[in-house]
Amino acid sequence: MDRISIQGLEVYAKHGVYPEENTLGQKFVVSVDMYMSTRKSGLADDLSLSVNYGEVCHFINDFMTKHTWKLIETVAEQLAQALLSTYTLIEQVDLKIEKPWAPIGLPIGSVSVSIRRKWHTAYIALGSNMGDKTGYLDMAIRRLKEREDCRVEKVSE
Repeated sequence: MDRISIQGLEVYAKHGVYPEENTLGQKFVVSVDMYMSTRKSGLADDLSLSVNYGEVCHFINDFMTKHTWKLIETVAEQLAQALLSTYTLIEQVDLKIEKPWAPIGLPIGSVSVSIRRKWHTAYIALGSNMGDKTGYLDMAIRRLKEREDCRVEKVSE
């Protein structure tokens, strides 16, 4: 897969274990590698066929400032899921959240959490031989579609 990278995006947000961190906030540094095919956009010179990294930067900033979590592990998990769910061309994200002003009482450059999350392809066969067969199958597909962490690409007859 091809990759679009954002490195060192500074976001001022209110994540942390201590109440002061949630009240005062602090700087976080976000780096993300987004994996997808850039072939169509590159051949057509058309941004609508790619992921707009400027838009992604604003998305990350808005997402991190609208939410408050205690752990940067949680920030990373939630942000990775939001990126994958919002930008459908992205197949995988490598995400690093740094906390350079971590309140540990010792000189430190930064602490960070790095994660990799991606879509997995699954082929699911469903069947029913009792009751409202079509209704049960339709309900199962509808419930899969309702999940944020699931994309139903195709349903056969």
